[in-house]
Amino acid sequence: MALLDVVRWDPASGEILAAFPEGAIALGAQLIVRENQEAILFKEGRALDSFRPGRHTLKTGNLPILEKVVNLPFGGQTPFPAEVYFVVKIEIPNLKWGTKSPILLQDPLYNVAVPLRAFGSYSVRVKDARAFLLMAIGTWKASSSEDVGVALRDLVILPKLQDFISETLYKQNMTVLKVMTLIEEIGVAGKGKISEEFASFGMEVVRFVVESLNVPEDDDSVRQLRKALADRAEIDVLGQDRYRMKRTFDTMEKAASTEGGGLMGAGMG
Repeated sequence: MALLDVVRWDPASGEILAAFPEGAIALGAQLIVRENQEAILFKEGRALDSFRPGRHTLKTGNLPILEKVVNLPFGGQTPFPAEVYFVVKIEIPNLKWGTKSPILLQDPLYNVAVPLRAFGSYSVRVKDARAFLLMAIGTWKASSSEDVGVALRDLVILPKLQDFISETLYKQNMTVLKVMTLIEEIGVAGKGKISEEFASFGMEVVRFVVESLNVPEDDDSVRQLRKALADRAEIDVLGQDRYRMKRTFDTMEKAASTEGGGLMGAGMG
């Protein structure tokens, strides 16, 4: 396979990261870094020389940090002895996040584990390309924009949001079934929570929105919780004594209908 003499990246909308593997580029190749991009050389998990927008030549003398790591050869079609990563440094808008399967939240009022689905969108900007790449490559093992998106969703956004929703419900002493009433509050405060984590690896959260929080209505725990809420509402309307009396009559009526037309059923009726 021929080695690349010109290395550049024209990202599609929403892309944040691209990699050129070690051995695919010729030593002495032209590296073209576009506006709002940064290119960084990586060798054995270490971030080495970096390049701002412009045209650069990957040759001996231009790569002081890489030269300390390897002895760069001269002349010929020699493979370049490092990976080249491009990072986009403008805002990446309209990224989506959501639960692949419902997350379980403990209901503060009834101590029942309730499944919750959550969906939303966000936008980010890379502020520190080195810190971002060290996290993306070293920790997440991400080599593409898609890999980064999955890591941000599964390892940062959803765990932080799940913890924050639980904290909010307990502070408000509110059932999970009413979590939709807090959607704006959770979105605003949730942005603050995840922003701290994003900043630690060189990224800025520009926008974060919670678009939907819902529970699956066909789930047994949701049915139990709704019944408990309905019973509680009935107690509030009737009062404890009248509610107990009503439940007693309901139980007797059910027993009578279950027995059918026998003497016991007739007597109960």
